[in-house]
Amino acid sequence: MAALQNIDPEVLKSFSKAIQAQADKLQEIFIPFQDAFKELAKALQDVPESTKVLAEYGWYLPLNFHPPTINHYADQLRKGNHEFVNNEMVALFDNDIADIEVRLIKKFPNRKAAIQAAIRAHNNQEYFLSIPVFLSQIEGICKELTGIRFFKIKNDQLLTSSWIQMLKVILL
Repeated sequence: MAALQNIDPEVLKSFSKAIQAQADKLQEIFIPFQDAFKELAKALQDVPESTKVLAEYGWYLPLNFHPPTINHYADQLRKGNHEFVNNEMVALFDNDIADIEVRLIKKFPNRKAAIQAAIRAHNNQEYFLSIPVFLSQIEGICKELTGIRFFKIKNDQLLTSSWIQMLKVILL
């Protein structure tokens, strides 16, 4: 506070006017985006329900998925357009597989060989080879991150169900 007392009141007044002028300019810049922000806010509200719909059909999306896209695919599933959504989702993941591989290897470098082999087999449509490797990597990664094996069942319930419930609360 002592430093503020040493500043000339006219300088503070001038500074305040300059800040207000910049704030006014920013507000003008954002005017054309207001409708887009409103649409995005609406899309974000619908994402939890849309994510559930997609999950019911076996599609689990990464967190970086575009909210309007999630809602669009859920709407298509509700309308019965399952084949359309399946084709679109397969294409999206096929186009993103290289990025997924890079991210997984970056996060889990000790699993590089297995991840690369599984993706190579998947790209060659050798699903009998890729699926067991993917499932084993899911099991191991889950164990690394949570201390619990992903597919471990006790009393007819997945032990990871508490983690799943926690994620639902956080994400949905």
